[in-house]
Amino acid sequence: MMDVRGYRLLLFLLLAGGMDALAQEQGPLQGTVSYVTPQSVYVKFSSTGAISVGDTLFTGSGDAARAALVVEGKSSLSCLCRALEGYTPAKDAVLTWRRRVSAEAPEPPPVVTVPAPPVPQDNPPVVVPEDADGVAAPAAGRGQRIGGRISAASYSTLSGGDPNHRMRYSLNLRGDHIGNSRFSAETYVTFRHTFGDWAEVQENVFDVLKILSLSVRYDVTDHTTLMLGRRINPRISSMGAIDGIHAEQAFGRFQVGLTAGSRPNFQDYRIDPNLLQAGAYLGYATKGDKATQQSTLAFIEQRNGGAIDRRFLYFQHNANYGKAIGLFLSSEADLYSKVQDTVTNTLRLTNLYVSLRYRFSSRLNASLSYDNRRNVIFFESYKNYIDQLIDEETRQGLRLNLSYRPWRLLTLGAMASVRFQASGANSARNLNAFATVSRLPWLGGSATWSYNYLETAFLSGHIYGFRYLRDIVRGKVSADAYYRWVDYHYPGFDTDTHQDIAGLNLSFRITRMLALHVYGETTIVPDGDDIRRVNLKLIQRI
Repeated sequence: MMDVRGYRLLLFLLLAGGMDALAQEQGPLQGTVSYVTPQSVYVKFSSTGAISVGDTLFTGSGDAARAALVVEGKSSLSCLCRALEGYTPAKDAVLTWRRRVSAEAPEPPPVVTVPAPPVPQDNPPVVVPEDADGVAAPAAGRGQRIGGRISAASYSTLSGGDPNHRMRYSLNLRGDHIGNSRFSAETYVTFRHTFGDWAEVQENVFDVLKILSLSVRYDVTDHTTLMLGRRINPRISSMGAIDGIHAEQAFGRFQVGLTAGSRPNFQDYRIDPNLLQAGAYLGYATKGDKATQQSTLAFIEQRNGGAIDRRFLYFQHNANYGKAIGLFLSSEADLYSKVQDTVTNTLRLTNLYVSLRYRFSSRLNASLSYDNRRNVIFFESYKNYIDQLIDEETRQGLRLNLSYRPWRLLTLGAMASVRFQASGANSARNLNAFATVSRLPWLGGSATWSYNYLETAFLSGHIYGFRYLRDIVRGKVSADAYYRWVDYHYPGFDTDTHQDIAGLNLSFRITRMLALHVYGETTIVPDGDDIRRVNLKLIQRI
């Protein structure tokens, strides 16, 4: 338990958050694109304390630098950005932030609290590692570029008389054109274990060791590429990681690719030679000043123990038409079915995801999506019960998002989703609304008020929330405090559940490459044991 000195330190940090922080000199910061959606671009930094909403992120350096993204919202580690006309964002691309030098710079638009990003086009629904750290993007030409992150984190749950402590270590490293050669390599590996339960490691190391990516690439020519290992092919990203060999040949705007290998095991993500698969794809991509698009059509056959498991067509399309319209679509249509020794080859749509974004003006944005994917598997999750419940019950179905900025310092937003089935057995409805004030009078920082209503076949409930973010020491220490009031009703059992959830996240930028994050959350359960969670995370950029 925290001693008196610990409480005094925590109280001091909270009080310091109400004082205006003194501006400090800050050099350029580099971040990497972690997710790209048709609506937004998420850029990860070691800390965003020095970055303000409205700032511009640049590609290149020196005379070659050009404006690429505008920051529309931020958390302690990520920025939610909008792409400027003429720039096409790509996962792992490197962006640079520089401090504004003009004393008369225009006042930035309001902070929008960065939501948990949707399942992105470059991160497939088969496996979604929730804590994937971005690494450096390939350098132009064949110049060597090596970058990545090493992190160590503890996740402690303190409830009742049986506390639980977990450790998680991760290595995310990428080297492009190593030694200025044609060879490149990348890896993303995590290892986690529970204190006092080393038996789980001894029984099956792959229950705790996750090799999410491990591959080498050889550029035979500027148009021919060979890859070996575990990787996600961005042209067929919704299929998830593939273990094996990949080959691609470009012919102008067309790309022809072959892939052969196996799928990771569904239970522990190890290499599984029983799950063989192979296929071929044809891609087409164009890039212009006002429109960019990339489409892929693939034929895939998957086996299980030697027998045919699936034979299907895969289609993916991603397009941006100027600043106003963005479209992403991925789908799978099965060509093979075997039921009680009866084989049929009827075309049948089995997975579909469509997302359309439209920007009416600089103040009003809207997006509409439909999700009917069935194979999302989370091998790791560190969310609390409420967040997991909302994610699981609202992922599938039809979703509408609206964001409106009536004034410079105020942003309003709403999201409505519905999941429907013919039987009605698994239907769900969800409504989420928020209001964000980017600069609070006297206090500084930003504040967000939110409301969430969720109704499923077995429960209905309301969540009211408040979140406050600000720098304590600009560019060095930032704080994120929140409170949520949760009330759920279970009609089948005629019972009610109420919880009060409060949390605080402190981020310390120790050096330009080293950051420490301290997170604490308490869930107060009436007539029950309170749940306390404490997480520590140390990140070293390479």
